[in-house]
Amino acid sequence: MAMLPGSRLSEVSLLAGPMIGAARWLAGRRPGLRFVVPLVNQQVRDRFETALSACCDRPEMQLLEGNARTAMVASDAVLLASGTASLEALLLERPMVITYRLGRLSWWIANMVVKVPFVGLPNLLAGRAVVPELLQDDGTAEKLGAALLRFLEDPKQTQALKEEFRRIHGILRNHADERAADAVLEVMGVPQGGQ
Repeated sequence: MAMLPGSRLSEVSLLAGPMIGAARWLAGRRPGLRFVVPLVNQQVRDRFETALSACCDRPEMQLLEGNARTAMVASDAVLLASGTASLEALLLERPMVITYRLGRLSWWIANMVVKVPFVGLPNLLAGRAVVPELLQDDGTAEKLGAALLRFLEDPKQTQALKEEFRRIHGILRNHADERAADAVLEVMGVPQGGQ
Protein backbone atom coordinates (compact mmCIF):
# COMPACT_ATOMS: atom_id res chain seq x y z
CA MET A 1 0.00 0.00 0.00
CA ALA A 2 1.47 3.36 -1.02
CA MET A 3 0.58 6.51 0.87
CA LEU A 4 1.40 9.89 -0.66
CA PRO A 5 0.55 12.69 1.78
CA GLY A 6 1.47 15.52 -0.60
CA SER A 7 4.48 17.64 -1.35
CA ARG A 8 3.78 20.74 0.74
CA LEU A 9 4.32 20.92 4.48
CA SER A 10 0.78 22.21 5.01
CA GLU A 11 -0.66 19.18 3.18
CA VAL A 12 1.44 16.74 5.17
CA SER A 13 0.49 18.46 8.43
CA LEU A 14 -3.20 17.97 7.68
CA LEU A 15 -3.09 14.57 5.97
CA ALA A 16 -0.43 12.59 7.85
CA GLY A 17 -2.64 11.86 10.86
CA PRO A 18 -5.62 10.48 8.92
CA MET A 19 -3.31 8.51 6.61
CA ILE A 20 -1.41 6.96 9.50
CA GLY A 21 -4.75 6.20 11.14
CA ALA A 22 -5.98 4.55 7.94
CA ALA A 23 -2.83 2.42 7.85
CA ARG A 24 -3.39 1.39 11.46
CA TRP A 25 -7.06 0.59 10.67
CA LEU A 26 -6.05 -1.51 7.65
CA ALA A 27 -3.24 -3.29 9.50
CA GLY A 28 -5.77 -4.38 12.10
CA ARG A 29 -7.86 -6.01 9.40
CA ARG A 30 -5.13 -7.23 7.06
CA PRO A 31 -2.12 -8.34 9.12
CA GLY A 32 1.01 -8.40 7.00
CA LEU A 33 -0.10 -5.49 4.85
CA ARG A 34 2.94 -3.31 4.16
CA PHE A 35 2.93 0.45 3.81
CA VAL A 36 5.39 2.56 1.85
CA VAL A 37 5.42 6.34 2.07
CA PRO A 38 7.45 8.25 -0.53
CA LEU A 39 8.21 11.78 0.69
CA VAL A 40 9.50 14.51 -1.60
CA ASN A 41 12.22 15.96 0.63
CA GLN A 42 13.71 15.94 4.11
CA GLN A 43 11.40 18.69 5.43
CA VAL A 44 8.32 16.74 4.39
CA ARG A 45 9.83 13.57 5.83
CA ASP A 46 10.49 15.32 9.15
CA ARG A 47 6.90 16.56 9.27
CA PHE A 48 5.54 13.08 8.53
CA GLU A 49 7.85 11.47 11.10
CA THR A 50 6.61 13.95 13.71
CA ALA A 51 3.03 12.81 13.07
CA LEU A 52 4.13 9.18 13.10
CA SER A 53 5.96 9.54 16.41
CA ALA A 54 2.85 11.07 17.99
CA CYS A 55 0.88 7.94 17.12
CA CYS A 56 0.54 5.09 19.55
CA ASP A 57 0.28 1.56 18.16
CA ARG A 58 1.62 2.82 14.87
CA PRO A 59 1.79 0.61 11.81
CA GLU A 60 5.10 -0.35 10.28
CA MET A 61 5.87 2.02 7.43
CA GLN A 62 8.81 2.27 5.10
CA LEU A 63 9.57 5.94 4.44
CA LEU A 64 11.31 6.74 1.16
CA GLU A 65 13.03 9.84 -0.16
CA GLY A 66 11.14 10.43 -3.40
CA ASN A 67 10.44 7.38 -5.56
CA ALA A 68 6.68 7.94 -5.66
CA ARG A 69 6.37 6.20 -9.01
CA THR A 70 8.28 3.14 -7.78
CA ALA A 71 6.14 3.01 -4.64
CA MET A 72 2.93 3.17 -6.67
CA VAL A 73 4.07 0.49 -9.12
CA ALA A 74 4.90 -1.83 -6.22
CA SER A 75 1.56 -1.25 -4.47
CA ASP A 76 -1.84 -2.87 -4.79
CA ALA A 77 -3.58 0.43 -3.98
CA VAL A 78 -2.67 4.04 -3.27
CA LEU A 79 -3.91 6.59 -0.75
CA LEU A 80 -2.93 10.04 -1.92
CA ALA A 81 -3.44 13.75 -1.61
CA SER A 82 -5.41 15.24 -4.46
CA GLY A 83 -3.05 16.52 -7.13
CA THR A 84 -0.90 15.36 -10.00
CA ALA A 85 -0.01 12.12 -8.20
CA SER A 86 -3.57 10.98 -8.91
CA LEU A 87 -2.94 11.34 -12.64
CA GLU A 88 0.25 9.31 -12.32
CA ALA A 89 -1.60 6.62 -10.36
CA LEU A 90 -4.26 6.57 -13.10
CA LEU A 91 -1.62 6.12 -15.80
CA LEU A 92 -0.03 3.33 -13.74
CA GLU A 93 -3.50 1.76 -13.36
CA ARG A 94 -3.33 1.76 -9.59
CA PRO A 95 -6.56 1.77 -7.59
CA MET A 96 -6.59 4.86 -5.43
CA VAL A 97 -8.42 6.80 -2.79
CA ILE A 98 -8.04 10.56 -2.96
CA THR A 99 -8.12 12.69 0.14
CA TYR A 100 -7.51 16.33 0.90
CA ARG A 101 -7.86 18.77 3.78
CA LEU A 102 -7.58 22.50 4.09
CA GLY A 103 -7.82 24.83 7.05
CA ARG A 104 -11.47 25.56 7.92
CA LEU A 105 -11.48 29.08 6.48
CA SER A 106 -9.68 28.02 3.31
CA TRP A 107 -12.15 25.14 2.86
CA TRP A 108 -15.11 27.50 3.29
CA ILE A 109 -13.68 29.98 0.77
CA ALA A 110 -12.85 27.21 -1.71
CA ASN A 111 -16.43 25.92 -1.51
CA MET A 112 -17.77 29.41 -2.18
CA VAL A 113 -15.48 30.07 -5.15
CA VAL A 114 -14.80 26.74 -6.83
CA LYS A 115 -17.81 24.92 -8.23
CA VAL A 116 -16.61 21.57 -9.55
CA PRO A 117 -18.17 18.20 -8.77
CA PHE A 118 -14.79 16.57 -8.09
CA VAL A 119 -11.27 17.50 -7.07
CA GLY A 120 -9.44 14.36 -8.22
CA LEU A 121 -8.06 14.37 -11.75
CA PRO A 122 -9.32 10.84 -12.55
CA ASN A 123 -12.88 11.86 -11.65
CA LEU A 124 -12.61 15.20 -13.44
CA LEU A 125 -11.30 13.51 -16.58
CA ALA A 126 -13.97 10.80 -16.46
CA GLY A 127 -16.72 13.31 -15.77
CA ARG A 128 -17.98 11.07 -12.98
CA ALA A 129 -16.82 9.46 -9.75
CA VAL A 130 -14.52 6.56 -10.62
CA VAL A 131 -12.33 6.69 -7.51
CA PRO A 132 -13.36 7.63 -3.97
CA GLU A 133 -12.74 11.22 -2.86
CA LEU A 134 -12.81 11.66 0.89
CA LEU A 135 -12.32 15.33 1.56
CA GLN A 136 -12.03 17.42 4.68
CA ASP A 137 -14.00 15.85 7.56
CA ASP A 138 -15.00 12.86 5.40
CA GLY A 139 -11.34 11.84 5.25
CA THR A 140 -11.33 9.95 8.53
CA ALA A 141 -8.97 7.07 9.17
CA GLU A 142 -11.83 4.56 9.15
CA LYS A 143 -13.41 5.86 5.93
CA LEU A 144 -10.05 6.02 4.15
CA GLY A 145 -9.15 2.53 5.33
CA ALA A 146 -12.53 1.07 4.36
CA ALA A 147 -12.33 2.59 0.87
CA LEU A 148 -8.87 1.10 0.36
CA LEU A 149 -9.91 -2.26 1.77
CA ARG A 150 -12.65 -2.54 -0.88
CA PHE A 151 -9.97 -2.47 -3.59
CA LEU A 152 -7.95 -5.15 -1.80
CA GLU A 153 -10.95 -7.43 -1.30
CA ASP A 154 -12.86 -6.97 -4.56
CA PRO A 155 -10.80 -7.97 -7.63
CA LYS A 156 -13.77 -7.32 -9.95
CA GLN A 157 -14.04 -3.72 -8.77
CA THR A 158 -10.30 -3.29 -9.17
CA GLN A 159 -10.36 -4.74 -12.69
CA ALA A 160 -13.28 -2.51 -13.72
CA LEU A 161 -11.39 0.51 -12.39
CA LYS A 162 -8.27 -0.42 -14.36
CA GLU A 163 -10.38 -0.70 -17.52
CA GLU A 164 -11.80 2.76 -16.85
CA PHE A 165 -8.26 4.07 -16.35
CA ARG A 166 -7.27 2.64 -19.74
CA ARG A 167 -10.27 4.33 -21.33
CA ILE A 168 -9.33 7.70 -19.80
CA HIS A 169 -5.70 7.21 -20.83
CA GLY A 170 -6.81 6.63 -24.42
CA ILE A 171 -8.89 9.80 -24.39
CA LEU A 172 -5.96 11.76 -22.98
CA ARG A 173 -3.66 10.49 -25.70
CA ASN A 174 -6.12 11.30 -28.46
CA HIS A 175 -6.91 14.76 -27.20
CA ALA A 176 -3.23 15.52 -26.61
CA ASP A 177 -2.54 14.77 -30.27
CA GLU A 178 -5.38 17.08 -31.34
CA ARG A 179 -4.22 19.91 -29.09
CA ALA A 180 -0.63 19.57 -30.29
CA ALA A 181 -1.76 19.66 -33.93
CA ASP A 182 -3.97 22.69 -33.28
CA ALA A 183 -1.07 24.49 -31.60
CA VAL A 184 1.24 23.79 -34.56
CA LEU A 185 -1.40 25.01 -37.01
CA GLU A 186 -1.96 28.15 -34.96
CA VAL A 187 1.76 28.93 -34.90
CA MET A 188 1.86 28.42 -38.66
CA GLY A 189 -1.07 30.79 -39.06
CA VAL A 190 -3.32 28.15 -40.62
CA PRO A 191 -7.04 28.82 -39.98
CA GLN A 192 -8.74 26.12 -37.91
CA GLY A 193 -12.23 24.91 -37.22
CA GLY A 194 -13.92 26.49 -40.21
CA GLN A 195 -12.39 29.93 -39.71
